[in-house]
Amino acid sequence: MIADLEKRPGRKDYKKNVLTKEEEVAYFKAVERGIVYEGVMTSNGKVSKRIVSQTEEAREARWELIERNRGLVFKAVRDSYGGQIPDFKDPDFKDLVGEGILALIESVDGFDYKRGFRLSTYAFGSIVKRIKRALRKRREQVGGSLEDFSLGEDDQEGFVSTLPDLNVQQPGERLEREGLADSLLNLVSRLKGDRGAMLIQRHCVGDTLEKMSQDYGVSKQAISKALVRAKKKAREEAEDCGGDLLLEGVEGAR
Repeated sequence: MIADLEKRPGRKDYKKNVLTKEEEVAYFKAVERGIVYEGVMTSNGKVSKRIVSQTEEAREARWELIERNRGLVFKAVRDSYGGQIPDFKDPDFKDLVGEGILALIESVDGFDYKRGFRLSTYAFGSIVKRIKRALRKRREQVGGSLEDFSLGEDDQEGFVSTLPDLNVQQPGERLEREGLADSLLNLVSRLKGDRGAMLIQRHCVGDTLEKMSQDYGVSKQAISKALVRAKKKAREEAEDCGGDLLLEGVEGAR
């Protein structure tokens, strides 16, 4: 199964595999039902056709969530090569893909769809961190440099780089400050409704206003106003917890 996930998807596969928010929620609900039915099967030892059907459906749903989000892994690995297309036969490339796939699987298993934001929002940061750790380990073994790990020129407004306190000259240094990004993610996750999800989408994942307007079914102007209100709430949360750097990160994310 892992070997199948590590195969590089083609450009058409990326477009075909993208899940809508509704499809994603439906898959997670199927996984949730399967967990319940597996618990019933374990507790009483009885196996009905319905239990078998629901547990099989849950396994298939979990696989779909992993398989149809694996483009995140290849994006993160490509970015680790400075945005260049790597040699797909390179053992280092395969190792990084494997690490990214494991992070994706863990993200699928640990994701709570009820919090309102997308799996990709939650998973991409975990994938990047897992790949970064693998690169650090390799550096320690062969004496390389973390500056080899770049988010790529095409991702300057993507994950982490939009946060002002992380906007330093070297991408490697920026990722060294990822603790602030993690704290910001923790902060906005406490906001009610879609506020936290919108801030994460805009300022951690780097979604455009146009993309967000399509996701939420409202105009770009409405998204912009909602982001202003969300930032205000985030600033209030940051002030309550005394996080000055965190507050600067939210205030500067425009």
